[in-house]
Amino acid sequence: MNIYALFALLNGALARFLAPLRDGQWVLLFVVGTVASLFVLSIQDLPDVPVYKDMFQNTPALWAVITDPSVLASIYGEPGYLVANSVIKTIYQDYGVFRFIVVFAALALKLWVIRRLSPNYAFAVFFYFALFFYFDSFVLRQSLAAALIGVALYCLFRGHRAWFVLWSLLAASFHVSALCVLPLYFFIRFDPSRLLALTIVVAALALGAINVGNLMIDLVIQYSGFDYISRKLIRYTTSAHSESLGLFRGSTMLYTLALLCFAALRPWLRDRLRYYPQILVVCLYAYLLFVGFNSFGIMGDRLFRLFGLFFCVVFASFSLCINRDDRFVFAVAIIPISVLVLFAMSPDLLLTGL
Repeated sequence: MNIYALFALLNGALARFLAPLRDGQWVLLFVVGTVASLFVLSIQDLPDVPVYKDMFQNTPALWAVITDPSVLASIYGEPGYLVANSVIKTIYQDYGVFRFIVVFAALALKLWVIRRLSPNYAFAVFFYFALFFYFDSFVLRQSLAAALIGVALYCLFRGHRAWFVLWSLLAASFHVSALCVLPLYFFIRFDPSRLLALTIVVAALALGAINVGNLMIDLVIQYSGFDYISRKLIRYTTSAHSESLGLFRGSTMLYTLALLCFAALRPWLRDRLRYYPQILVVCLYAYLLFVGFNSFGIMGDRLFRLFGLFFCVVFASFSLCINRDDRFVFAVAIIPISVLVLFAMSPDLLLTGL
């Protein structure tokens, strides 16, 4: 994972130099997307790669699906993802090509959304690659779902509610966990005060400490009425990766501190960052999922990562509180910050070294 931190610095530098150019945004999407996708393709020992490769090999070509859609029922995975497998397999029957296309598409969409939201594109790109790209590089279904959720929420920020629902449902066709974004339809116009936002963060920690997620999962399993979702929850909560991650690990403390600062700086950021209230609401909601389900490690972490790109915007927004003359110092400080982030995400490196 340490090589991903170095890769983050490289892409942050690329974003810094390409973004100001005319059409630099599209050059960046192509260059960074291609380089990152090829980089991931060269690493074969990532987690879940064999699982996704088996899914691709077991999925029939598109013609077989059209003539008999029921053939997909025996294959694990959401219908949207399986259809994507089938379409690409019809064109070229090589999993490496499929993996490249999926990583590239998800990454390009996320960079596009970050470009629309972030006041400092280079810093946001750096934090995405430092904090989230490692996981996104091998969990293909969820990575695509997270990218589509980013597009959905951007539509919602702009008031296009119907498009939000459509993009959200499309995201759920790649990973059912994307359905958790739908409650934001009702709360996105909420503009929490600084005190209320800080109170929500503290309350979320308290709820996480008493494992309120256990009660919520029991209620959903018993009363949701959706057998597929109930089976998914049971699978997540009984898997080998469902152990409690704890509230005092490095990543939890990092995101907690970032969200507390983002809320505390409301008087400075409210008028400087476009969509500040909406981004704050999304991050508070994601944080509630993150710490609320911390007792089921894989579940809370994966739900949170659906909204990861918005935390990248949060980190980048802190540059708005710095004088223009001091931004070079802030840019240089990214280097030691990246090392701290790396240690926060992988504490064992403190013993083993880079």
